[in-house]
Amino acid sequence: MDFRDSPDEAAFRDRLRGWLTGQKGKFPTSGDEYWAKAGEWHQALFEAGFFGTSWPKAYGGQDLPP
Repeated sequence: MDFRDSPDEAAFRDRLRGWLTGQKGKFPTSGDEYWAKAGEWHQALFEAGFFGTSWPKAYGGQDLPP
């Protein structure tokens, strides 16, 4: 079993890390405020292409492997 990232996986991981770094401090991470903003967090993930990544494209996903 090979656990190394493929070039596509490495690029996705780098893109996600960069995006997450840019989101730091924008969304709460605990408490009532976390739950109040959860929908906004999910929307931000979706808009950036990081939500439902393994879902079929027909359902708003990207058809990426699990």
